[in-house]
Amino acid sequence: MKRFSLLSLLFFLTFLALPAQQVVFGNLREHVEEIIASMPGSSGNQFTNLGPSQEEGWRALLELIAEESFADAAAAATGLQYPGGLPHRH
Repeated sequence: MKRFSLLSLLFFLTFLALPAQQVVFGNLREHVEEIIASMPGSSGNQFTNLGPSQEEGWRALLELIAEESFADAAAAATGLQYPGGLPHRH
């Protein structure tokens, strides 16, 4: 029985092992530069002050993130109307 357990363990580790990480190819520097270039204000003095309701929305969003309520934070972020859009996952 002990030998069967050991062989089973080796089988699962050898043949059914899933990769522990995702392999992504590309140039990190170019990717970061693309992100920076797409940010509002990256090409000039385009800062605008937030209005009181926008300020409150961002404050609430950051509080949700600090509380680790990520699903609620994602839902709250959709209504912020951030110029240029919010970052998204690739």
